Amino acid sequence: MKLQLLCEYAGIDCPTTAKNTEIEGVAMDSRCVIPDGMFICIRGRHTDGHAYIARAVAMGASCILTEKGVDVEVPSGTFTDPVEDWA
Repeated sequence: MKLQLLCEYAGIDCPTTAKNTEIEGVAMDSRCVIPDGMFICIRGRHTDGHAYIARAVAMGASCILTEKGVDVEVPSGTFTDPVEDWA
């Protein structure tokens, strides 16, 4: 599914340069990310999903959905889409 369509369904802005990126799956657990998948980072009670970005990228994530205001580093070619805090 195109990233733009996923973002529309979720009601969030899509990075213009990435709107035609094909997303093969969506995961909130970095161990479940598939190649060309999206990893959704959520701050939880016991752990912060942002701490697992490197693992998600190593598993093949092409897009990382982060919370606004969280400073993250991702390799070139991996898109990030910061959204408002959803907690």
